Amino acid sequence: MSDPRNTTETTEKTSTPCLGELLKTVTVLQSKAYHIKNIIYKSCKVQEGDTPPFKVDDLYEQYVLLIKSIRCAKMQIQQSNVLPHGNNCTNSNVDAGEHDDKENLFQSDTKFDDEEDDDGEVMMKLLVRKDIMKRHSSLLDRIIDDSFPSTSGFRKKIKDVSQVNVVEYDTKYRALREQIVDLELRIQKLNWK
Repeated sequence: MSDPRNTTETTEKTSTPCLGELLKTVTVLQSKAYHIKNIIYKSCKVQEGDTPPFKVDDLYEQYVLLIKSIRCAKMQIQQSNVLPHGNNCTNSNVDAGEHDDKENLFQSDTKFDDEEDDDGEVMMKLLVRKDIMKRHSSLLDRIIDDSFPSTSGFRKKIKDVSQVNVVEYDTKYRALREQIVDLELRIQKLNWK
């Protein structure tokens, strides 16, 4: 015999969430992302000989998954406010953290060149994506800045040691900035239509 609580959970996860649930989900996810971001900032470098409490790369991956979930929830909010039909992000995707490959994090969930989408829907998706990409870009920029080891001229001072591969994060940052520029151009083209 099945537990009635499990049936309720299944029903809740498959049904479309209401606006209040989506807003709460975004708030909770943003709070988690903010917390992880602060830990990342503090963990980018440690003094020589210290063991870092967290691995920045692992925290970064958690952050990327959270911002993907935030983007999905925000798109659901926009679609529930504006659009009469369904969306590509399901409640289970947001809650369970099921995500695309992190390299394609900000690539389109839908085809923006699709003729069936109206300009308002496309613009809404582009603006949500731009907001999340800019937050991600800001994090990468800060990781890079905070990871440079201090160069002290004093021999007796303990040196700071970077905990991340700065070149790798800089490469991610540059690629993301290019995506943001492309996205801004798409937004401009839609504005001029």
